[in-house]
Amino acid sequence: IHTPKTGGTSLIQLLEQDRKELSSVRSEGVCDHGFDYVSDTWKSCWLHASESTFSDLPARRYAVLRPPHHHVASMYYHCKESKAHKDKGRLMPETLGLWLGWWVRLTLTKGEAIAEHIRDPQDDDYPSEDGFHCYNPVNMQSVRLEFHNETTTRELSLMYRVIGITSEMDKTACLISIDIHGEVPKRCDCTNRTGQEQPSVRMDHGVKHHGDSVNLTQSQMQAIDILTRRDALLYQTGQALFFEKVKYVEERYSIKLC
Repeated sequence: IHTPKTGGTSLIQLLEQDRKELSSVRSEGVCDHGFDYVSDTWKSCWLHASESTFSDLPARRYAVLRPPHHHVASMYYHCKESKAHKDKGRLMPETLGLWLGWWVRLTLTKGEAIAEHIRDPQDDDYPSEDGFHCYNPVNMQSVRLEFHNETTTRELSLMYRVIGITSEMDKTACLISIDIHGEVPKRCDCTNRTGQEQPSVRMDHGVKHHGDSVNLTQSQMQAIDILTRRDALLYQTGQALFFEKVKYVEERYSIKLC
């Protein structure tokens, strides 16, 4: 599951690097299905990246999570500054606060369950023009992973073979590659390695402000908390599963993951 703004492009590059080292499989690489997943889009790809919701069709499923404050801030600045939206970024609300405020009002007036599924808000009070609304920040990660307040840690672990976190992208990619190939890529084994580790792959899409380094105000953080109540629980649960998986793999292969 490739949830937007959770490092998917960087992850794919690392996984492709590992595939070339560990596998003789020659395929179309990674297929990106965009948002709408349909079963007849399967191709001879070694990995399918879909922005759709959880599907039980793939034999192995993986996902990466990002801390909600960083995730939501990254959405706004991607829409505002990225190369992909260079022709429409000017239509976004002028500030992060204005953008968050509109979504908070929608959530509080219409309810979280309704707000989190609105993809193209039509409202005279929306601080934008020409119908460019970009991402919906209301529990985006939970919606894509189909995580609910009642979802248990065990249920989540059965849905996804690896739950990664963006702050540990190298280890996340290692866990996924090891699960796929049954071998440890050279870059992942730091058991006897000394000195500086190799720099991680990072794609910024040309933005000036990065979600992880933006200094959010107290009111902005409170607004994001309102918009991501379920995402916060998901991240907490997923983070615990991630570190459990790291411990298991290190013990299973007698290594220290990079």
